[in-house]
Formats: sequence, C-alpha cells, structure tokens
Amino acid sequence: MEGHAVISTDPDDLCRAGVSLFERYVGPYSDDQRHAVAGLVRNRIGARLEVTRLRSWDHRQLGMPKVALGGSTAPSRK
Repeated sequence: MEGHAVISTDPDDLCRAGVSLFERYVGPYSDDQRHAVAGLVRNRIGARLEVTRLRSWDHRQLGMPKVALGGSTAPSRK
C-alpha cells in the first residue's frame, strides 16, 4: 500500500481505535472496560493510512499448494 498518513490526537478517534483494539485482542467491550481503554490511549496518537495505490499479488500464479487458514485471526474450527 502507498498513501499518506493522517495523524490524529482527537480523543474520540483514539477511543474508537482503543475500543477496536480491545475487542480484537481481549474480547467484547462494555462500559466496565472504559478505564482499561482509556489507559490504552493515554499519551498516544493515532495514524490512519489514506491509501492512494494498492498492489497485490496472486500467489496462485506460483503453482504452490493451497495453504490452510491459521493464526489468531482465522475462524475457530470447533
């Protein structure tokens, strides 16, 4: 990706980013966790990339075998 970074110190932007990170790594957010999120965003800035150019590569062109999904962001197979 190519683009320009937009720096934010707006508390509302930082809280939205903090809630998003909290939900991604800890679990569902509720008002009980407000102090934990406030601790995450204290003394921080936010940076958002405004993409001007996006490049991708189709790995199927390499003729490699399909790779199974894995990692912490893959859906659970219960």
